[in-house]
Amino acid sequence: FGLYFWYTCDRSASISDGVAAFDAAWDAKPPLAAYPLPQHQSLSSDPDFEGSKDITYHMLKLYCDGSHSVPAALSPMSSSACPLDYRMSWLLYGPLRRAGVPRLPVRVEEGLHTSFASQLEAVGLWHYAVFVLLHIENSDMRVWAVCETLNRNCRHTTHLAEENEKRAFVIDRLGVPEVCI
Repeated sequence: FGLYFWYTCDRSASISDGVAAFDAAWDAKPPLAAYPLPQHQSLSSDPDFEGSKDITYHMLKLYCDGSHSVPAALSPMSSSACPLDYRMSWLLYGPLRRAGVPRLPVRVEEGLHTSFASQLEAVGLWHYAVFVLLHIENSDMRVWAVCETLNRNCRHTTHLAEENEKRAFVIDRLGVPEVCI
């Protein structure tokens, strides 16, 4: 997009004008600009191919067009080759919300939180998973998810220094009552 905008758009063109021109260029037959693929994907030989678009393209679209699909922008496939990698999606959702981007539907938002928390828990970062789960808006769902994560990770652990540090983080920094652990 940057090269297209720099070399083909008028100097007085806005970002919105550039994005609209870029959309028209890659959608033309034959295309006049490269499809905004994520770095992990390659073009298909199918001329009607329309795969995931890169996360940076989605961010530009959200900036220019408030009606752009937030779920499409936060799809794991727009930033990672793994469809279960929610790191970038979760990390971007908070700043996007504070910038006024429309909310995801409640169940989709809860799914984003729980999916990223599961990813963290799978690599042993259960204490950070608790942090992520504390962002769930529905209090019943939040309490249930946090308690389940703590039950899975604190019940049978040995008292290693690292585990004690994780517990201290959850109690002292996150404010989870010690009785939950």
